Parts: sequence; structure tokens; C-alpha cells
Amino acid sequence: MPLTNQTQEPKTISFCRFRKKHIELSKIYWQHVIGSQSVLKALKTAKDTDLAVHALGIPTNQKEWGLSVIETRNATNEYLDRVRLHLLAICCASLESFLNDICVSHLLSLGYKEAPGQLSVTGN
Repeated sequence: MPLTNQTQEPKTISFCRFRKKHIELSKIYWQHVIGSQSVLKALKTAKDTDLAVHALGIPTNQKEWGLSVIETRNATNEYLDRVRLHLLAICCASLESFLNDICVSHLLSLGYKEAPGQLSVTGN
């Protein structure tokens, strides 16, 4: 059954789930952006050759993050590109799931069903 909003078109449960996942991915992305910018801001006055974790005052050893301040600064864009790629893959999977849900629902509504919620051979 479509969920309605006074100012918008009716939305299906499948769409609401997809939108909720998309909003969650957006929040994750912006949290990474804010974190990266905070690190860059904190390293702004640090010496380029110092270890980034020492300059930031983080209790992490060199084996866990052994990059210098300059290497950390230079790695930020690549890091955010990788985050974007991972989130895009998750978003594509979510979109695929949404499209599958609405296609199956549409086929079921056309009568291509063998049992409740189960597509017939023709529907498959």
C-alpha cells in the first residue's frame, strides 16, 4: 500500500526503504568528508616530516598508520575517492534490490502469480 504525504506523490514501501538507505549512505559520505577536512585542518601547522598520528596526538602506533604529515595530506583525495567508490557500489546494490522489488510487485499485480508472493513460470 502506498504511503502518502500531503505535499508529495504516494510512495511505495520499496521506495521508502531505498530512500532511507540512500540517505544513510549520504550521511556516511559526509562524515568521511568532515573527518578528512578535520584531519587536514589539524595537520595544517604540523611539520611535514613528522608522523601524522604524533602530530594529531592519536594513540596509534606507526604500524597502524605510519604515514608522515605530508603523505597523509596527499592521501586525502585518494581516500575520499575510495570511499565514494565503495558507497557507489553499495548504492548500486540497493538500487538493484529496489528495481527487483518493484518489478516483481508489478508482475504479481498483473496476475503472474502461482501463490501469494510467488511468481508463476511465465512471470519468472
